[in-house]
Amino acid sequence: MNVARAVGGRAALILVTLLACNVKSSEPPALALPERLEAPRADVAPASSASAADELVPTAPRDVERVVLITLDGLRWQEVFAGSGVEGAAEGPPLMPNLHRLVAESGTILGGPGCAHDMRASGPNYVSLPGYMELFGGRPPAACRNNKCGQTDTATVLDEVRASTSADQVAVFSSWSKYARAVTRTPRSFVVSSGARTANVRHLGDDAVLRAHLDEGAAHAGFPGWGDYRPDEHTRRAALRYLETVRPRLLVVGLGDADDYGHRGDPKGYRRAIGESDAFIADVDRAVSAMDAGGERRTTIVVTTDHGRERSLRHHGAGFPDSARVFVAAFGAGIARRGPTCASSPLRLGDVASVVRTLLRVETDAPDSSLVGEVVEPSPHDRARPSARMLAGASL
Repeated sequence: MNVARAVGGRAALILVTLLACNVKSSEPPALALPERLEAPRADVAPASSASAADELVPTAPRDVERVVLITLDGLRWQEVFAGSGVEGAAEGPPLMPNLHRLVAESGTILGGPGCAHDMRASGPNYVSLPGYMELFGGRPPAACRNNKCGQTDTATVLDEVRASTSADQVAVFSSWSKYARAVTRTPRSFVVSSGARTANVRHLGDDAVLRAHLDEGAAHAGFPGWGDYRPDEHTRRAALRYLETVRPRLLVVGLGDADDYGHRGDPKGYRRAIGESDAFIADVDRAVSAMDAGGERRTTIVVTTDHGRERSLRHHGAGFPDSARVFVAAFGAGIARRGPTCASSPLRLGDVASVVRTLLRVETDAPDSSLVGEVVEPSPHDRARPSARMLAGASL
């Protein structure tokens, strides 16, 4: 049994999994993806370049209490890094100034340009439901290749956190209704408000304000998505209210407007949705800062996506190699302050689950991920002890 690194005390993860793809078109046959050709930046040291003598196995600090995971559906890394000043990123005004400010203050972001190793969804089709199943399950789903799959049969990181806490302490608010199929293999075991009308909310409580937000979202179902899609505006309001009132250990927020505007061929709507998601990230940070007032930061925020897309924005999938590229940003308690940096090895979307487990001290048989070493700040205890590899070498 492997304990995913000590966080100590209560741990809760804010993974701004602003990832809620709605228009899920048919997927062409899988194509082999080319290897990255760019050389590593000479001025950026790999995030995990420590010598064997300094090697650490990161453990989350003992004061981490909460994680918020935000997914931004179908967001290209090019827009995430645009205007950030990162070498190789597009110039012009930044589309996500709040995200980059918060990362610069207390975090790390990976998946940008100019690196020998990038971060990818495992595919092979690069559409939303398989991407989310990989994200929350920690590995590519064996049988799900499109957005028509049923409920996941794999225990997710949310299921694992739920096993050690009450039902109201794990919550999901997403714009796309099928998001619910990826977050748990045991429906109705915790709070899931997914889509405009479909919700597992028997653990939600009697908050009249929250209920009003959910009702308003149901009344505005559809655009920019289709059918039971809840516009991000209403998903954001409901999620923020739940965060401020319940203060759950793990909150997952799935935003999808950017993906749907992309499918509609509306670049202005796509960029506007990115800006609104960025403003929400700042709202979440302000909310958790108020919770953490009077002491050190105790909340971690993680932001990622389910897949990328091609340049015209309309399409993603196996026939569009850029669809494989994703990113991850993390900041707040327990996160190393490295800013935009390059990974020391290739990263996969499923590695995000290992970071959540590490911060929340979840017991699992899943193998460790190198992403933990890239983003989690070693605790003072770790700095004083040798790594397992050092001990193994000393015994030879």
